[in-house]
Amino acid sequence: MMVPDFSRFPELRTERLLLRDHRPEDADVLYQIRSDERTMAYIGRPRATTRLDAEEL
Repeated sequence: MMVPDFSRFPELRTERLLLRDHRPEDADVLYQIRSDERTMAYIGRPRATTRLDAEEL
């Protein structure tokens, strides 16, 4: 049986896109996204109310 290991998110890169794990320097942008009521209406998680909420993501 295969057991997925999500302890480290892989970095996936193409010519136009980079998918990677969150980094501490992403906290400001994550806070903007996670605190937006319209965005979070489609995500089944509570809105971030502080920057610390985004950092703990």
